[in-house]
Amino acid sequence: MQPDPRVLPLFAEIVRDLWTEERSLEDAEARQLARRIEDREKVRERLLNALLRGAVDDETYRQHDEKLRKETAEAESQRIGIRSDEPDVEVVIAFAAEVMSDLAGYWNRAEPSAKTALQRVVYPGGLTFDGERLGTAVTSPVFSYLQGFTDQKNKLAALTGFEPVSPP
Repeated sequence: MQPDPRVLPLFAEIVRDLWTEERSLEDAEARQLARRIEDREKVRERLLNALLRGAVDDETYRQHDEKLRKETAEAESQRIGIRSDEPDVEVVIAFAAEVMSDLAGYWNRAEPSAKTALQRVVYPGGLTFDGERLGTAVTSPVFSYLQGFTDQKNKLAALTGFEPVSPP
């Protein structure tokens, strides 16, 4: 089982589009977190000014300042974690295309943990054995989706009325 090599460029384009969309969502989330951090810092500044004016007592200041510091640290941690250790999309695409174009070869060269991961990708529903035959109920959506592009040519009708009959 492997996709037609002609659809691999389409696969790469789809992955790039999805990757870009995901990065856009992450950028929006990072901007939202940056605004939250900035807002908390402004509140802390107003709280300090209130303390200096005598509008709040020391205990109230400490309680609220500690809460604001924790919220700021949490938001900063989330913001930093959005893109930590993000791989290069082109490297991911190249690796996926290589694996998909030679599943058997990759399987033969892979370590046991990589084989398990490959099985989960190719057969997300697992493998079944009925006592006689090995099978799978679900094939990876990637292979099913890409197979649809290669099957489209098989749905064309042969041109008739001219001899010899032209293939679809």
